[in-house]
This record gives sequence, C-alpha cells and structure tokens, in this order.
Amino acid sequence: MIGSKGKGLLTRMRKRFYAGDVERTIYRAEETAMRAGVGANRILEQYIRFLRASQPGLADALREVHESLNRCGLGNKAAAYRGFLPQEVTSLLRLAETKGLDTTKFLGEFALVRTLVEKQKRTVRAGLTVPVLMACLIAGILGAIAGRFKAHAATLHLGSVSVFIASHFHLIAYLLIGGMAFVFFRFPHRVPLLKRIYRVLDSVLVVGVINIMYRAGFSFTEIAPLVANQFNLGAVPSKAQALIDALVRRGILTPLEGADLLVALEYTKPEELLNILRDRKLEEAARISEQTGEVVKNVAILFSVIPIGLFLIVMFSVMMGAMSLIQ
Repeated sequence: MIGSKGKGLLTRMRKRFYAGDVERTIYRAEETAMRAGVGANRILEQYIRFLRASQPGLADALREVHESLNRCGLGNKAAAYRGFLPQEVTSLLRLAETKGLDTTKFLGEFALVRTLVEKQKRTVRAGLTVPVLMACLIAGILGAIAGRFKAHAATLHLGSVSVFIASHFHLIAYLLIGGMAFVFFRFPHRVPLLKRIYRVLDSVLVVGVINIMYRAGFSFTEIAPLVANQFNLGAVPSKAQALIDALVRRGILTPLEGADLLVALEYTKPEELLNILRDRKLEEAARISEQTGEVVKNVAILFSVIPIGLFLIVMFSVMMGAMSLIQ
C-alpha cells in the first residue's frame, strides 16, 4: 500500500507531468464557459468524465483543479488556479476579482490570446524536432562509416584528432547536437533563427493583455507591473512611454509597434486603437506556421553541419594519408 507521503509524491509528479495539458485545458474550459454561459467547474466535470477512459492521468490531474475550484468557489479563481496556471495569470485574476469583474469572461478573453500564442510555440517546437532527429540519423550513418577507418589509422597515417573523432564519432556528434538542441528549446529568444518568431508571439501577448485590461477598466499603474513582471523588465515603469521603451529595447516590440501602442495608450479612446493593434497582431501570429517551414529548413542545415563537419575532418585526414601512400 502507498502511504500518505507516497501519494503526495505521486500527486506532485502527476501535476508536473501534466502541467502543460492542465493549463491548456483550463483555458479551454474558461473559453467554453464564457461562450456557453455556464461555470467552468461544470465544463471541467465533463472533461474529466470523457477523459477518464482514454487519458486517466490527465483526468486525475484535472480532478484536482475541479476540486480546488469547487473548494475556493467561482468567485475566487485566483486562489483556485494557483499552482495550475502561471503566476502572472493568477495575479491578473486577482486584480480582476478585486474590481468585481466577471472572471469567466475576463479569463475567457485572455485564453483566446494565450492559447493562440502557446499553440504557435508548440508548432515551432514540434518543427524543430525534425532537424534534430535528421541530424542524429545522419550522425549514425556517417559515424558507422568513419568508424571503419579507425582500424586503418596506422596505415593511413591518420592524425590523433582524426583518430579520436573516428573512435568517438557518435558520442561527439550526439553531445554537440544535444547541446545545440537544448539551447534552441530552452533559450529560443536568444537564437537568431528563432528570435523573430518568438518576438512576434511575445508582442501578441503584450498587446492582447493590455487590450483586455484596458477594456476591463484597469489603469496603467495596474497594468504596468504585470507586463514588467511577465517579461522581466526590472523596475516597473511609472509612465506608458517608459514601459514601451523597455519593451522595444528588449526586442519584444519593434519601434513601429511601440509607436503604435504608445499612441493608442495616449489616445482619448484607446480601446478602438488597441482593438486594431490586437487584430493586426493576431493575424501576424496566425501566419507564424507559414514562416516555420523556412525556419525549420535553415535549422536542419545548421544541425546537419555537425555530423557532416566531423565526417569531413576524418575524410580529409584519410585523403591526406592515402596521398602519402601513393607518393
């Protein structure tokens, strides 16, 4: 039998394993609840029932969310979703609750933007797995060929570097591919090939959050801390121009986007211009999948350079050794 500590460990492991699926499902439930005019707990209840047979692990994870929502109540979603949604989202909910807003409508609108952004990020990540797998396959084939030259190292007068590479081709190639893949998946904002795509998605989120909060009646002093914390801007700007300048410096907004947003915030009726900016950014985000193909092609070339480059080093040494034998 599993004791209380064992059950607690299993619960934490399940929560971590299904964290992404749970977050997406909560957004889906809130969006559906907003459109259907029912409580999100009712939607979650049906999700759990239908998932019980096909995905029992996810159903159990969602049951914890459902229990938390029932325990805290629909009027206290910031507390109910704490630990299930990112901190910046629960902070947003807490602000909405203090203003007495309809959190189902508020979170449902936020979910539309957040879901689109996360969906496009998953599309990019899924596309990146193809070059990684392809590079591993190339490394496997070329490593098997390079390994054959190791037995003739003395005859061909192979250099020590070439012998080392031929002897440990797979290990070196897989370590380099794995290291590069880690950087691509863990720090995509710092990778030149991915920076533009992630900048677009970040800007969609910024414009979307500001748009939703302004329409809900939030002031700039309430919006600025959330945006600053979400994008690690450091000190919270006290003026709109300072916030937008920080977003432009970080590359989250282009200079033109920053100018558009600043004009919108200083406009007497900012909601109209913010809606235009939001729609423009959503259209731009929807086209990300078209750009992903070109990015994947360039990434595939970059990853393939690793095994091919190692193989060429060995082959150059082999050719030099063969030429010395002929002479």
